[in-house]
Amino acid sequence: SVGKVTVELKLIKINLQSKLKVTIKDNGIGISATALPYIFDRFYRVDPARSNQAKNPTGTGLGLAIAKAIVENHQGQIKVSSQVCQGTTFEVYLPALIAVKT
Repeated sequence: SVGKVTVELKLIKINLQSKLKVTIKDNGIGISATALPYIFDRFYRVDPARSNQAKNPTGTGLGLAIAKAIVENHQGQIKVSSQVCQGTTFEVYLPALIAVKT
């Protein structure tokens, strides 16, 4: 099967506030429900036996922690949902300022 990643950008309104919604979705191996609460923790890595790098795992477990910090430092929010063997979806919400022509 062929892996697929989809990225989508939308301008939406939540409680009368404009937001940019970035959705990143893949059809990969997914993340288990037991691991999901920890994936934004610094140095957390999902069980390397699940990955194709099981013999030589790489990464520090900092990527998602850094991504979350960047999003939150811009007054945004990041969410994740996942199903094992079906893929993972990340949603990032950032405040959007709409320029008004005067």
